[in-house]
Amino acid sequence: MASRKLRPYFQAHTIVVLITFPVRSVLHSPSQSGRLAKWAIELSEYDLDYRGRTCNKSQVLADFLIELPEDQILKEVRPGIWELHVDGSSSKNGFGVGIRIASPTGEILEQSFRLGFKASNNEAEYEAIIAGMRLAQGLNIEHVQAFCDSQLVTSQFSGEYATKYDRMEAYVKIVKVLALTFKDFTLTRIPRGENVDADTLANLASASAPPKDPTLKRVIPVEFIEFPSIQRGTALAISTRSQIARQAKAIAESLETSPKDMEMIEAAEETEPTHPPMTTPITDAENAPDADNPSLKDHDQDTSVPMETDGEPEYGYDKPWMDQIRAYIVSGELPSNKWAARKVQKQAARYVLLDGNIYRWGFSGPLLTCVEGQEARQVMEEVHSGSCGNHSGGKTLAIKIKRHGHFWPTIVNDCVKFSAKYERCQRHAPKIHQPTEMLSSVSSPYPFMRWAMDIVGPLHASKQKRFLLVLTDYFSKWVEVEAYASIKDAQVESFVWRNIICHLGLPFEIVTDNGSQFISNRFETFFAKWKIRLSKSTPRHPEGNGQAEAMN
Repeated sequence: MASRKLRPYFQAHTIVVLITFPVRSVLHSPSQSGRLAKWAIELSEYDLDYRGRTCNKSQVLADFLIELPEDQILKEVRPGIWELHVDGSSSKNGFGVGIRIASPTGEILEQSFRLGFKASNNEAEYEAIIAGMRLAQGLNIEHVQAFCDSQLVTSQFSGEYATKYDRMEAYVKIVKVLALTFKDFTLTRIPRGENVDADTLANLASASAPPKDPTLKRVIPVEFIEFPSIQRGTALAISTRSQIARQAKAIAESLETSPKDMEMIEAAEETEPTHPPMTTPITDAENAPDADNPSLKDHDQDTSVPMETDGEPEYGYDKPWMDQIRAYIVSGELPSNKWAARKVQKQAARYVLLDGNIYRWGFSGPLLTCVEGQEARQVMEEVHSGSCGNHSGGKTLAIKIKRHGHFWPTIVNDCVKFSAKYERCQRHAPKIHQPTEMLSSVSSPYPFMRWAMDIVGPLHASKQKRFLLVLTDYFSKWVEVEAYASIKDAQVESFVWRNIICHLGLPFEIVTDNGSQFISNRFETFFAKWKIRLSKSTPRHPEGNGQAEAMN
Protein backbone atom coordinates (compact mmCIF):
# COMPACT_ATOMS: atom_id res chain seq x y z
CA MET A 1 0.00 0.00 0.00
CA ALA A 2 2.85 2.42 0.86
CA SER A 3 4.59 1.74 -2.46
CA ARG A 4 1.42 2.56 -4.36
CA LYS A 5 0.72 5.78 -2.42
CA LEU A 6 4.32 7.05 -2.60
CA ARG A 7 5.32 5.64 -5.95
CA PRO A 8 7.08 8.79 -7.36
CA TYR A 9 9.01 9.18 -4.13
CA PHE A 10 10.05 5.52 -4.03
CA GLN A 11 11.17 5.62 -7.66
CA ALA A 12 13.43 8.63 -7.06
CA HIS A 13 15.20 7.40 -3.92
CA THR A 14 16.75 4.30 -2.44
CA ILE A 15 14.42 2.78 0.13
CA VAL A 16 15.92 1.19 3.27
CA VAL A 17 13.62 -1.51 4.68
CA LEU A 18 14.31 -2.56 8.27
CA ILE A 19 12.89 -6.04 8.83
CA THR A 20 13.30 -9.01 11.13
CA PHE A 21 12.18 -11.61 8.57
CA PRO A 22 14.00 -12.88 5.44
CA VAL A 23 11.80 -10.98 3.03
CA ARG A 24 14.56 -10.51 0.46
CA SER A 25 15.26 -14.22 0.11
CA VAL A 26 11.57 -14.94 -0.17
CA LEU A 27 10.97 -12.34 -2.90
CA HIS A 28 14.10 -13.34 -4.86
CA SER A 29 13.44 -17.06 -4.59
CA PRO A 30 13.03 -18.77 -8.00
CA SER A 31 10.19 -20.89 -6.70
CA GLN A 32 7.40 -18.35 -6.29
CA SER A 33 3.74 -18.72 -6.94
CA GLY A 34 0.50 -16.88 -6.50
CA ARG A 35 0.48 -13.67 -4.54
CA LEU A 36 4.21 -13.69 -3.71
CA ALA A 37 5.04 -13.63 -7.42
CA LYS A 38 2.79 -10.60 -7.96
CA TRP A 39 4.40 -8.74 -5.03
CA ALA A 40 7.89 -9.56 -6.28
CA ILE A 41 7.09 -8.22 -9.77
CA GLU A 42 5.45 -5.05 -8.38
CA LEU A 43 8.34 -4.26 -6.01
CA SER A 44 11.06 -5.04 -8.52
CA GLU A 45 10.84 -1.51 -10.02
CA TYR A 46 12.09 0.05 -6.79
CA ASP A 47 15.63 0.20 -5.37
CA LEU A 48 15.04 -1.62 -2.09
CA ASP A 49 17.76 -2.21 0.50
CA TYR A 50 16.73 -4.80 3.08
CA ARG A 51 18.46 -4.49 6.44
CA GLY A 52 17.96 -6.37 9.63
CA ARG A 53 16.75 -4.70 12.81
CA THR A 54 19.59 -4.66 15.31
CA CYS A 55 20.53 -1.63 17.43
CA ASN A 56 19.01 0.89 15.03
CA LYS A 57 15.84 1.26 17.11
CA SER A 58 17.39 3.59 19.69
CA GLN A 59 19.43 5.39 17.03
CA VAL A 60 16.28 6.15 15.01
CA LEU A 61 14.60 7.57 18.10
CA ALA A 62 17.63 9.71 18.84
CA ASP A 63 17.72 11.04 15.26
CA PHE A 64 14.01 11.78 15.45
CA LEU A 65 14.42 13.79 18.66
CA ILE A 66 17.31 15.75 17.16
CA GLU A 67 15.37 16.52 13.99
CA LEU A 68 12.13 17.43 15.78
CA PRO A 69 12.99 18.68 19.29
CA GLU A 70 10.35 19.39 21.88
CA ASP A 71 9.02 22.91 22.29
CA GLN A 72 9.85 23.09 25.97
CA ILE A 73 13.61 23.24 26.18
CA LEU A 74 15.37 24.02 29.39
CA LYS A 75 16.99 27.42 29.14
CA GLU A 76 19.41 29.14 31.37
CA VAL A 77 17.52 31.34 33.77
CA ARG A 78 19.11 34.75 33.88
CA PRO A 79 19.03 36.58 37.17
CA GLY A 80 16.66 39.50 37.48
CA ILE A 81 18.06 42.93 36.62
CA TRP A 82 17.10 45.88 38.81
CA GLU A 83 16.54 49.25 37.16
CA LEU A 84 18.00 52.34 38.81
CA HIS A 85 16.84 55.81 37.70
CA VAL A 86 18.71 58.77 39.20
CA ASP A 87 18.66 62.52 38.71
CA GLY A 88 20.17 65.55 40.40
CA SER A 89 18.79 69.05 40.84
CA SER A 90 20.65 72.29 41.47
CA SER A 91 18.74 75.55 41.88
CA LYS A 92 18.71 78.71 43.92
CA ASN A 93 16.31 77.07 46.39
CA GLY A 94 18.60 74.17 47.17
CA PHE A 95 20.27 71.02 45.96
CA GLY A 96 18.84 67.52 45.90
CA VAL A 97 18.89 64.11 44.26
CA GLY A 98 16.14 61.67 43.35
CA ILE A 99 16.43 57.87 43.19
CA ARG A 100 13.97 55.34 41.81
CA ILE A 101 14.72 51.60 42.00
CA ALA A 102 12.46 49.07 40.25
CA SER A 103 12.74 45.34 40.94
CA PRO A 104 12.28 42.66 38.25
CA THR A 105 8.92 41.74 39.80
CA GLY A 106 7.56 45.30 39.69
CA GLU A 107 8.21 46.66 43.19
CA ILE A 108 9.30 50.31 43.21
CA LEU A 109 11.43 52.07 45.82
CA GLU A 110 11.68 55.87 45.66
CA GLN A 111 13.97 58.08 47.74
CA SER A 112 14.85 61.80 47.82
CA PHE A 113 17.94 63.35 49.40
CA ARG A 114 18.57 67.02 50.09
CA LEU A 115 22.23 67.99 49.80
CA GLY A 116 23.58 70.05 52.67
CA PHE A 117 26.28 71.64 50.54
CA LYS A 118 26.46 73.64 47.33
CA ALA A 119 26.84 71.58 44.19
CA SER A 120 26.76 72.23 40.48
CA ASN A 121 24.44 70.37 38.13
CA ASN A 122 27.11 67.81 37.22
CA GLU A 123 28.10 67.30 40.85
CA ALA A 124 24.44 66.77 41.78
CA GLU A 125 24.16 64.15 39.02
CA TYR A 126 27.22 62.31 40.38
CA GLU A 127 25.88 62.48 43.93
CA ALA A 128 22.62 60.99 42.67
CA ILE A 129 24.28 58.01 40.94
CA ILE A 130 26.57 57.39 43.94
CA ALA A 131 23.65 57.51 46.39
CA GLY A 132 21.64 55.16 44.18
CA MET A 133 24.50 52.65 43.94
CA ARG A 134 25.00 52.70 47.70
CA LEU A 135 21.29 52.19 48.22
CA ALA A 136 21.42 49.19 45.84
CA GLN A 137 24.37 47.82 47.84
CA GLY A 138 22.32 48.03 51.00
CA LEU A 139 19.59 45.96 49.34
CA ASN A 140 22.15 43.28 48.29
CA ILE A 141 21.40 43.79 44.61
CA GLU A 142 23.91 42.15 42.26
CA HIS A 143 22.64 43.05 38.77
CA VAL A 144 21.87 46.75 38.20
CA GLN A 145 21.05 48.70 35.05
CA ALA A 146 21.31 52.40 35.85
CA PHE A 147 19.74 55.21 33.83
CA CYS A 148 20.71 58.87 33.90
CA ASP A 149 19.79 61.85 31.72
CA SER A 150 23.23 63.51 32.00
CA GLN A 151 25.39 63.00 28.93
CA LEU A 152 28.52 64.14 30.79
CA VAL A 153 28.17 61.56 33.58
CA THR A 154 27.50 58.62 31.26
CA SER A 155 30.22 59.61 28.78
CA GLN A 156 32.87 60.14 31.47
CA PHE A 157 31.99 56.80 33.05
CA SER A 158 32.31 54.98 29.72
CA GLY A 159 35.51 56.83 28.80
CA GLU A 160 34.17 58.75 25.83
CA TYR A 161 34.72 62.10 27.56
CA ALA A 162 37.88 63.07 29.38
CA THR A 163 37.75 64.45 32.93
CA LYS A 164 39.39 67.88 32.92
CA TYR A 165 38.76 68.81 36.56
CA ASP A 166 39.93 67.12 39.73
CA ARG A 167 36.46 67.01 41.27
CA MET A 168 34.96 65.27 38.25
CA GLU A 169 37.85 62.79 38.19
CA ALA A 170 37.30 61.99 41.86
CA TYR A 171 33.59 61.39 41.25
CA VAL A 172 34.35 59.09 38.30
CA LYS A 173 36.75 57.01 40.44
CA ILE A 174 34.12 56.57 43.16
CA VAL A 175 31.49 55.46 40.62
CA LYS A 176 33.87 52.95 39.02
CA VAL A 177 34.86 51.53 42.41
CA LEU A 178 31.21 51.09 43.38
CA ALA A 179 30.48 49.49 40.00
CA LEU A 180 33.03 46.74 40.75
CA THR A 181 30.98 45.66 43.78
CA PHE A 182 28.17 44.47 41.48
CA LYS A 183 28.28 41.38 39.30
CA ASP A 184 26.66 43.29 36.46
CA PHE A 185 26.42 47.08 36.25
CA THR A 186 25.63 49.28 33.24
CA LEU A 187 25.04 53.03 33.03
CA THR A 188 22.87 54.25 30.15
CA ARG A 189 21.86 57.76 29.11
CA ILE A 190 18.14 58.31 28.46
CA PRO A 191 16.18 61.41 27.42
CA ARG A 192 14.89 63.68 30.14
CA GLY A 193 11.31 62.82 29.22
CA GLU A 194 11.91 59.16 30.20
CA ASN A 195 13.41 60.14 33.56
CA VAL A 196 10.44 62.12 34.87
CA ASP A 197 10.01 60.19 38.14
CA ALA A 198 13.59 60.68 39.29
CA ASP A 199 13.53 64.32 38.19
CA THR A 200 10.37 64.92 40.23
CA LEU A 201 11.97 63.40 43.32
CA ALA A 202 15.09 65.54 42.85
CA ASN A 203 13.06 68.73 42.46
CA LEU A 204 11.04 67.81 45.54
CA ALA A 205 14.19 67.51 47.60
CA SER A 206 15.82 70.68 46.26
CA ALA A 207 12.71 72.88 46.41
CA SER A 208 11.59 71.86 49.89
CA ALA A 209 12.75 74.00 52.79
CA PRO A 210 15.48 72.43 54.96
CA PRO A 211 14.09 71.11 58.28
CA LYS A 212 15.13 72.67 61.56
CA ASP A 213 16.28 69.28 62.81
CA PRO A 214 18.63 67.66 60.23
CA THR A 215 18.03 64.20 61.68
CA LEU A 216 14.27 64.47 61.17
CA LYS A 217 12.95 62.44 58.22
CA ARG A 218 9.96 63.71 56.25
CA VAL A 219 7.15 61.43 55.13
CA ILE A 220 4.88 62.79 52.38
CA PRO A 221 1.88 60.51 51.76
CA VAL A 222 0.29 60.70 48.32
CA GLU A 223 -3.47 60.20 48.38
CA PHE A 224 -6.11 60.10 45.65
CA ILE A 225 -9.12 62.43 45.31
CA GLU A 226 -11.66 60.75 43.08
CA PHE A 227 -14.39 63.40 42.80
CA PRO A 228 -14.25 67.23 42.73
CA SER A 229 -15.24 69.20 45.79
CA ILE A 230 -17.85 71.18 43.85
CA GLN A 231 -20.64 69.97 41.63
CA ARG A 232 -19.99 69.73 37.95
CA GLY A 233 -21.62 72.12 35.49
CA THR A 234 -24.99 71.35 34.04
CA ALA A 235 -24.73 69.10 31.02
CA LEU A 236 -26.46 69.78 27.73
CA ALA A 237 -30.14 68.96 27.70
CA ILE A 238 -30.11 66.17 25.12
CA SER A 239 -33.35 64.30 24.57
CA THR A 240 -33.37 60.73 23.35
CA ARG A 241 -34.73 59.86 19.94
CA SER A 242 -37.61 57.91 21.47
CA GLN A 243 -38.68 60.86 23.63
CA ILE A 244 -38.53 63.27 20.68
CA ALA A 245 -40.46 60.80 18.52
CA ARG A 246 -43.25 60.59 21.10
CA GLN A 247 -43.37 64.39 21.35
CA ALA A 248 -43.54 64.71 17.56
CA LYS A 249 -46.36 62.17 17.40
CA ALA A 250 -48.33 64.09 20.03
CA ILE A 251 -47.82 67.36 18.15
CA ALA A 252 -48.87 65.78 14.85
CA GLU A 253 -52.08 64.50 16.42
CA SER A 254 -52.90 67.98 17.74
CA LEU A 255 -52.13 69.69 14.42
CA GLU A 256 -54.13 69.47 11.24
CA THR A 257 -51.01 68.95 9.12
CA SER A 258 -49.45 65.50 9.36
CA PRO A 259 -45.68 64.96 9.62
CA LYS A 260 -45.70 63.46 6.13
CA ASP A 261 -47.24 66.64 4.71
CA MET A 262 -44.71 68.72 6.58
CA GLU A 263 -41.90 66.63 5.06
CA MET A 264 -43.30 67.24 1.58
CA ILE A 265 -43.58 70.97 2.29
CA GLU A 266 -40.02 71.10 3.59
CA ALA A 267 -38.66 69.23 0.57
CA ALA A 268 -40.48 71.57 -1.82
CA GLU A 269 -39.20 74.65 0.00
CA GLU A 270 -35.61 73.40 -0.04
CA THR A 271 -35.73 72.69 -3.77
CA GLU A 272 -37.47 76.02 -4.53
CA PRO A 273 -36.22 78.53 -1.94
CA THR A 274 -38.19 81.44 -3.44
CA HIS A 275 -41.57 79.69 -3.20
CA PRO A 276 -43.88 81.19 -0.56
CA PRO A 277 -44.82 79.08 2.47
CA MET A 278 -47.72 76.66 1.94
CA THR A 279 -48.86 76.57 5.54
CA THR A 280 -48.84 78.77 8.59
CA PRO A 281 -47.74 77.59 12.02
CA ILE A 282 -50.44 76.60 14.45
CA THR A 283 -49.85 77.24 18.13
CA ASP A 284 -51.58 75.84 21.14
CA ALA A 285 -51.94 77.15 24.63
CA GLU A 286 -50.55 73.87 25.91
CA ASN A 287 -47.29 74.55 24.06
CA ALA A 288 -46.65 77.78 26.00
CA PRO A 289 -43.89 77.64 28.62
CA ASP A 290 -44.98 76.68 32.11
CA ALA A 291 -44.41 79.65 34.41
CA ASP A 292 -44.41 77.47 37.52
CA ASN A 293 -41.59 75.24 36.29
CA PRO A 294 -38.25 76.89 37.14
CA SER A 295 -36.27 74.47 35.01
CA LEU A 296 -38.18 75.59 31.93
CA LYS A 297 -37.53 79.22 32.81
CA ASP A 298 -33.81 78.59 33.00
CA HIS A 299 -33.80 76.61 29.80
CA ASP A 300 -35.88 79.19 27.97
CA GLN A 301 -33.29 81.87 28.61
CA ASP A 302 -30.91 82.65 25.78
CA THR A 303 -27.58 81.06 26.77
CA SER A 304 -25.81 81.89 23.54
CA VAL A 305 -22.56 83.79 23.76
CA PRO A 306 -22.11 85.65 20.47
CA MET A 307 -18.60 86.36 19.34
CA GLU A 308 -17.76 90.01 19.78
CA THR A 309 -15.86 91.02 16.68
CA ASP A 310 -15.69 94.15 14.59
CA GLY A 311 -17.16 92.38 11.55
CA GLU A 312 -19.34 89.35 11.07
CA PRO A 313 -19.08 86.43 13.54
CA GLU A 314 -16.82 83.59 12.50
CA TYR A 315 -19.53 80.94 12.87
CA GLY A 316 -23.19 81.20 11.99
CA TYR A 317 -24.41 79.85 15.32
CA ASP A 318 -23.11 83.02 17.01
CA LYS A 319 -25.98 84.99 15.42
CA PRO A 320 -29.23 84.79 17.43
CA TRP A 321 -31.72 83.25 15.00
CA MET A 322 -34.42 81.64 17.17
CA ASP A 323 -35.88 84.83 18.68
CA GLN A 324 -37.75 85.93 15.54
CA ILE A 325 -39.11 82.44 14.91
CA ARG A 326 -40.24 82.08 18.53
CA ALA A 327 -41.90 85.52 18.48
CA TYR A 328 -43.75 84.71 15.24
CA ILE A 329 -44.96 81.32 16.48
CA VAL A 330 -46.11 82.65 19.86
CA SER A 331 -47.61 86.04 18.97
CA GLY A 332 -47.39 86.33 15.19
CA GLU A 333 -44.88 89.20 15.41
CA LEU A 334 -43.08 89.96 12.14
CA PRO A 335 -40.32 92.40 11.13
CA SER A 336 -41.37 95.66 9.50
CA ASN A 337 -39.44 94.87 6.33
CA LYS A 338 -41.61 93.09 3.77
CA TRP A 339 -38.97 90.67 2.52
CA ALA A 340 -37.67 89.96 6.04
CA ALA A 341 -41.24 89.17 7.15
CA ARG A 342 -41.71 86.75 4.23
CA LYS A 343 -38.43 85.07 5.12
CA VAL A 344 -39.49 84.59 8.76
CA GLN A 345 -42.88 83.16 7.71
CA LYS A 346 -41.20 80.77 5.33
CA GLN A 347 -38.68 79.61 7.94
CA ALA A 348 -41.24 79.28 10.73
CA ALA A 349 -43.18 76.66 8.74
CA ARG A 350 -40.34 74.22 9.40
CA TYR A 351 -40.31 74.68 13.19
CA VAL A 352 -42.63 73.95 16.08
CA LEU A 353 -42.71 75.23 19.66
CA LEU A 354 -42.93 72.54 22.36
CA ASP A 355 -42.59 73.25 26.10
CA GLY A 356 -40.84 76.52 25.37
CA ASN A 357 -38.22 74.91 23.11
CA ILE A 358 -38.03 75.18 19.33
CA TYR A 359 -37.80 71.96 17.33
CA ARG A 360 -37.33 71.48 13.61
CA TRP A 361 -39.33 69.05 11.53
CA GLY A 362 -37.26 66.25 10.03
CA PHE A 363 -37.76 64.40 6.76
CA SER A 364 -38.29 60.94 8.22
CA GLY A 365 -36.85 61.11 11.73
CA PRO A 366 -37.85 62.68 15.02
CA LEU A 367 -37.83 66.37 15.81
CA LEU A 368 -34.44 68.10 15.96
CA THR A 369 -33.60 70.29 18.96
CA CYS A 370 -32.61 73.80 17.83
CA VAL A 371 -29.51 75.25 19.48
CA GLU A 372 -27.43 78.40 19.07
CA GLY A 373 -24.45 80.17 20.56
CA GLN A 374 -22.18 78.38 23.01
CA GLU A 375 -24.53 75.42 23.23
CA ALA A 376 -24.09 74.75 19.51
CA ARG A 377 -20.33 75.05 19.94
CA GLN A 378 -20.34 72.45 22.72
CA VAL A 379 -22.45 70.07 20.63
CA MET A 380 -20.08 70.41 17.68
CA GLU A 381 -16.96 69.87 19.79
CA GLU A 382 -18.44 66.85 21.58
CA VAL A 383 -19.53 65.11 18.39
CA HIS A 384 -16.26 65.94 16.60
CA SER A 385 -13.62 65.19 19.23
CA GLY A 386 -15.50 64.07 22.33
CA SER A 387 -15.51 60.68 24.01
CA CYS A 388 -17.19 59.06 21.00
CA GLY A 389 -15.94 61.44 18.30
CA ASN A 390 -13.89 60.28 15.34
CA HIS A 391 -12.79 63.68 13.96
CA SER A 392 -15.23 63.57 11.07
CA GLY A 393 -15.09 65.96 8.13
CA GLY A 394 -17.36 68.95 7.66
CA LYS A 395 -20.43 67.46 5.96
CA THR A 396 -20.10 64.15 7.79
CA LEU A 397 -19.93 66.02 11.10
CA ALA A 398 -23.11 67.93 10.25
CA ILE A 399 -24.94 64.68 9.43
CA LYS A 400 -23.82 63.11 12.73
CA ILE A 401 -25.02 66.14 14.69
CA LYS A 402 -28.43 65.86 13.02
CA ARG A 403 -28.55 62.16 13.88
CA HIS A 404 -27.90 63.10 17.50
CA GLY A 405 -30.97 65.34 17.34
CA HIS A 406 -29.58 68.91 17.05
CA PHE A 407 -29.89 71.58 14.40
CA TRP A 408 -29.09 75.19 13.50
CA PRO A 409 -29.37 76.81 10.04
CA THR A 410 -25.63 77.16 9.28
CA ILE A 411 -24.67 73.74 10.60
CA VAL A 412 -22.93 72.57 7.40
CA ASN A 413 -20.78 75.68 6.90
CA ASP A 414 -19.88 75.85 10.59
CA CYS A 415 -18.85 72.19 10.66
CA VAL A 416 -16.70 72.64 7.55
CA LYS A 417 -14.92 75.64 9.11
CA PHE A 418 -14.49 73.90 12.46
CA SER A 419 -13.02 70.67 11.05
CA ALA A 420 -10.77 72.62 8.67
CA LYS A 421 -9.26 74.66 11.54
CA TYR A 422 -8.84 71.74 13.95
CA GLU A 423 -5.12 71.05 14.48
CA ARG A 424 -5.22 67.24 14.42
CA CYS A 425 -7.49 67.20 11.39
CA GLN A 426 -5.05 69.45 9.54
CA ARG A 427 -2.11 67.28 10.54
CA HIS A 428 -3.68 64.00 9.40
CA ALA A 429 -5.66 65.32 6.43
CA PRO A 430 -4.89 63.96 2.93
CA LYS A 431 -1.98 65.83 1.43
CA ILE A 432 -2.36 67.64 -1.87
CA HIS A 433 0.54 66.59 -4.08
CA GLN A 434 -0.36 68.91 -6.93
CA PRO A 435 2.30 71.61 -7.38
CA THR A 436 1.32 75.16 -6.54
CA GLU A 437 2.71 76.49 -9.83
CA MET A 438 3.69 75.26 -13.26
CA LEU A 439 6.79 73.10 -13.28
CA SER A 440 9.80 74.10 -15.37
CA SER A 441 12.30 71.76 -16.94
CA VAL A 442 15.82 71.47 -15.50
CA SER A 443 18.74 71.22 -17.89
CA SER A 444 20.79 69.28 -15.32
CA PRO A 445 18.81 66.52 -13.60
CA TYR A 446 21.36 65.78 -10.86
CA PRO A 447 24.31 67.60 -9.19
CA PHE A 448 27.72 67.91 -10.84
CA MET A 449 26.50 66.64 -14.19
CA ARG A 450 26.72 69.88 -16.20
CA TRP A 451 29.22 72.67 -15.55
CA ALA A 452 29.73 76.17 -16.95
CA MET A 453 33.35 77.38 -17.25
CA ASP A 454 34.62 80.92 -17.79
CA ILE A 455 37.63 83.15 -17.15
CA VAL A 456 37.26 86.34 -15.11
CA GLY A 457 39.86 89.07 -15.51
CA PRO A 458 42.15 90.80 -15.71
CA LEU A 459 41.68 91.96 -12.12
CA HIS A 460 43.75 94.05 -9.76
CA ALA A 461 47.02 92.20 -9.28
CA SER A 462 47.32 90.32 -5.99
CA LYS A 463 50.51 88.28 -5.68
CA GLN A 464 50.87 88.44 -9.46
CA LYS A 465 47.51 86.66 -9.94
CA ARG A 466 45.18 88.59 -12.20
CA PHE A 467 42.77 85.96 -13.60
CA LEU A 468 40.16 83.64 -12.09
CA LEU A 469 39.11 80.32 -13.60
CA VAL A 470 35.51 79.69 -12.50
CA LEU A 471 33.38 76.54 -12.90
CA THR A 472 29.70 76.65 -11.85
CA ASP A 473 27.38 73.64 -11.44
CA TYR A 474 24.04 74.11 -13.23
CA PHE A 475 22.07 72.09 -10.65
CA SER A 476 23.38 73.15 -7.23
CA LYS A 477 25.13 76.42 -8.28
CA TRP A 478 28.28 75.10 -6.64
CA VAL A 479 31.35 77.13 -7.62
CA GLU A 480 34.93 75.95 -8.05
CA VAL A 481 37.39 78.82 -8.52
CA GLU A 482 41.16 79.31 -8.59
CA ALA A 483 43.42 82.32 -9.29
CA TYR A 484 46.24 82.35 -11.85
CA ALA A 485 48.78 84.84 -13.14
CA SER A 486 48.04 83.69 -16.69
CA ILE A 487 45.68 80.99 -17.90
CA LYS A 488 46.61 78.59 -20.68
CA ASP A 489 45.20 75.26 -21.81
CA ALA A 490 47.57 73.38 -19.48
CA GLN A 491 46.27 75.25 -16.41
CA VAL A 492 42.67 74.66 -17.49
CA GLU A 493 43.30 70.94 -17.97
CA SER A 494 45.01 70.67 -14.57
CA PHE A 495 42.18 72.60 -12.89
CA VAL A 496 39.47 70.35 -14.36
CA TRP A 497 41.41 67.24 -13.36
CA ARG A 498 42.09 68.27 -9.75
CA ASN A 499 38.97 70.21 -8.79
CA ILE A 500 36.28 68.44 -10.82
CA ILE A 501 37.18 64.89 -11.84
CA CYS A 502 39.21 63.90 -8.76
CA HIS A 503 37.06 65.83 -6.30
CA LEU A 504 33.44 65.68 -7.52
CA GLY A 505 33.46 62.93 -10.11
CA LEU A 506 33.41 62.71 -13.88
CA PRO A 507 30.94 65.24 -15.36
CA PHE A 508 28.76 64.69 -18.39
CA GLU A 509 29.16 68.10 -20.04
CA ILE A 510 31.11 71.35 -19.62
CA VAL A 511 29.92 74.53 -21.35
CA THR A 512 32.55 77.15 -22.27
CA ASP A 513 32.93 80.17 -24.50
CA ASN A 514 35.27 80.36 -27.50
CA GLY A 515 38.37 81.38 -25.60
CA SER A 516 41.72 80.23 -26.96
CA GLN A 517 42.31 78.13 -23.85
CA PHE A 518 39.08 76.18 -24.45
CA ILE A 519 39.35 75.51 -28.19
CA SER A 520 42.93 74.22 -28.29
CA ASN A 521 43.69 70.72 -29.56
CA ARG A 522 45.22 69.69 -26.25
CA PHE A 523 42.10 70.66 -24.32
CA GLU A 524 39.76 68.92 -26.77
CA THR A 525 41.95 65.78 -26.68
CA PHE A 526 41.75 65.78 -22.89
CA PHE A 527 37.95 65.95 -23.00
CA ALA A 528 37.75 63.23 -25.63
CA LYS A 529 39.95 60.99 -23.50
CA TRP A 530 37.56 61.19 -20.54
CA LYS A 531 34.46 61.20 -22.76
CA ILE A 532 33.28 64.59 -21.50
CA ARG A 533 31.05 66.57 -23.80
CA LEU A 534 32.52 70.00 -24.57
CA SER A 535 29.85 72.52 -25.58
CA LYS A 536 30.78 75.99 -26.81
CA SER A 537 28.72 79.13 -27.09
CA THR A 538 27.82 80.57 -30.48
CA PRO A 539 30.67 82.34 -32.30
CA ARG A 540 28.54 85.46 -32.74
CA HIS A 541 28.37 85.82 -28.97
CA PRO A 542 31.64 84.32 -27.73
CA GLU A 543 30.84 85.35 -24.16
CA GLY A 544 27.27 84.06 -24.18
CA ASN A 545 27.76 81.36 -21.53
CA GLY A 546 24.70 82.30 -19.47
CA GLN A 547 25.28 80.35 -16.25
CA ALA A 548 28.94 81.33 -15.98
CA GLU A 549 28.26 85.00 -16.79
CA ALA A 550 25.43 85.12 -14.22
CA MET A 551 27.64 83.65 -11.50
CA ASN A 552 30.55 85.95 -12.37
